[in-house]
Amino acid sequence: MSVPHLILAGRVLGQDGWISPGALIVEEGRIAFIGSPDHVGTQPAQMTDLRPLQLVPGFIDVHIHGWGGVRIESGAQARQVASDMARNGTTSFLPTLVGAPDFASLLARLEDTAAASGTTAGAEILGVHLEGPFLNPDPAVRGAQLPEYMRVPSLADLRALHDRSHGRLLYMTIAPELPGALEVIREATRLGIITGAAHSAASYEETLEALAAGLKTTVHTFNGMKPMHHRAPGLVGAALTQEGLMTEIIADGVHVAPAAVALLVRCKGVHSVILVTDSVQFAGLPDGRYERDGGRTVLKMGDRCSLDQGGALAGSVVGMYRDVLNATRFAGLDLADGVRMASANPARLLGLAHSKGTLAPGWDADVVALDDHGSVVWTMVRGLVVVDTARR
Repeated sequence: MSVPHLILAGRVLGQDGWISPGALIVEEGRIAFIGSPDHVGTQPAQMTDLRPLQLVPGFIDVHIHGWGGVRIESGAQARQVASDMARNGTTSFLPTLVGAPDFASLLARLEDTAAASGTTAGAEILGVHLEGPFLNPDPAVRGAQLPEYMRVPSLADLRALHDRSHGRLLYMTIAPELPGALEVIREATRLGIITGAAHSAASYEETLEALAAGLKTTVHTFNGMKPMHHRAPGLVGAALTQEGLMTEIIADGVHVAPAAVALLVRCKGVHSVILVTDSVQFAGLPDGRYERDGGRTVLKMGDRCSLDQGGALAGSVVGMYRDVLNATRFAGLDLADGVRMASANPARLLGLAHSKGTLAPGWDADVVALDDHGSVVWTMVRGLVVVDTARR
């Protein structure tokens, strides 16, 4: 049995807002108490004093491809980036795979990555997000995805993917306008796989059909989809107006203009927006040119990563805590709302709203300490401290 662990902080973000000053007690990997230090009672044997830092729920990244030179294509690589995730405040994530040159290779990558699900030396791996292969090869929406990796939606393929993942394929990006896509969305829903729309030229009406079939969200909203037109609102129009759709957004300040982030939050409300990094293997590396799949070259400059030829964005290179701070600033929100979009909302999408994404008694002790600048200085995953650069 673990010793109860008391953590003191300048303030703690609870279910009903900030508690200042605040305290947590962690026991057996879960939160046993949250409240004022005056109400702690008998002091546990283990104590960590993080005053004047602020404690928030750990971030959940449902869309990430890599970090620090590592592209996630296997379980070993997913575990390799887990410690980098924790340093960015992410306490759990879905390693995200893209398509492969052939279906057999994709199945093998999926099976190997899914097998890594569970705790690590850093962030927890919850399962797998598969961005593809049922995407639209139209150059207007495919972004940096390779068309030769894409396939027409197929129930047989979906079931093969589900079986090879041993039920750990939790999330799939799909273009709902493709032939067979609605049947795949219905079956995915039955199998417990969340479907999100992107790399898609779906019309507004086609998106509503997909929503009725079980579509849950839009993936990296505004990116990989046609711009909204006032007579053809399309996928973006559905994302902005349909209450039943949650919406991912990359708030790195590159993929989406600050005003568009604010627009999404104002249309959807903070309860329906999910912050994602969509970070790729070039995140955390120095600026320069790097080789990517298919013999292509990408250019990383500051917070921007794009294909050297054509200039299409090739994924984000910004960590989750930066997305939280950006979204808070872009949309004029309190930090608590920015944190919600990176913690409670993705937890709800994944069906984990009663165990993750919130600091409350009985929830997993996934906790992040931020300094006054919003930087991550301390991270706890299921009661285990995995990052500690705090000065105490």
